[in-house]
Amino acid sequence: MSENWIFWRRPLEVRGAADAGEAARRLNALFATATRFSAAERLTGRLDGMDLVASRRALLAGASDVVEYRARLEPEGRGCVLRGTLAWKMATRIQFIGFPLMGLVIAGTGFLQRLYGSATADDVTLFGGGIFAVSILWLMAANGMKHKQIEFIEAKLRELIA
Repeated sequence: MSENWIFWRRPLEVRGAADAGEAARRLNALFATATRFSAAERLTGRLDGMDLVASRRALLAGASDVVEYRARLEPEGRGCVLRGTLAWKMATRIQFIGFPLMGLVIAGTGFLQRLYGSATADDVTLFGGGIFAVSILWLMAANGMKHKQIEFIEAKLRELIA
């Protein structure tokens, strides 16, 4: 498993006793009936053919639901297996890179304004530094909470294809 903060990936195999067709039917039924505005935690995603993209969704934890599972549903013996990879969602990776970078650019602009004697230089530098600090705290918090999302996704998938 790669533990890089932004580009980490973790392989995950989920095996079940249901055949691949039955597992696909259960997954499609779950995704079709998932309540969009439910306060409860739920598994959301899509199944295109036998390719699965799934993630956890909770109404009050939307900003922290940033792990997704991309897998392929395959028959195996009398059951099936989901073989795939857990990783940050693409939008999350872009935000994890973009927000700190934006903060640094704004802070750098404030620093350059200070060199030219601007009266607002300190405000701009502080604003950029604040964006940078908040985005780094968000990245650290998301990295610390990803194990809960992984556990939830894995448990729900095991339950579905059992």
